[in-house]
Amino acid sequence: MKLSASTKMTTADIRAITAHHNKVRGDVGVGPLQWSDDLARYAQQWADELAVSRCSMAHRKQHKFGENLFQGTLGHYTAIDAAKAWETERKDYAGGILTEANWRPAGHYTQMVWRDTNALGCGQSTCSQSLIVVCNYAPPGNYIGRRPY
Repeated sequence: MKLSASTKMTTADIRAITAHHNKVRGDVGVGPLQWSDDLARYAQQWADELAVSRCSMAHRKQHKFGENLFQGTLGHYTAIDAAKAWETERKDYAGGILTEANWRPAGHYTQMVWRDTNALGCGQSTCSQSLIVVCNYAPPGNYIGRRPY
């Protein structure tokens, strides 16, 4: 499989993770995301930094874009598993306006389906026996006091 120039993900992984996001978004009636090579490059830089510096998940201190992170056992998980894991948080979101109480357990999911977000880019890296996946979203979402969709 060919790797993208902006990310270490294969073309098949890019298609799969974008399609999964768009299925989840379609389930709640919001429009599809378009893949962004610029966001993918940004996500890949952070995935590489996490792999080199700590081999664990941590969000950037400066939030320019929405961001979801995933870490799983190398060889057992793939990038699409990251999106599926974020989707499982749907069970923890009962709808309505985001508050601290409902955002914490469902924030990855609500970022996936944020109505105003229209672009997605992801990167992945490995360290030790872990796969790290970073996805960035533009415009960002997850604003307390607003509805995701």
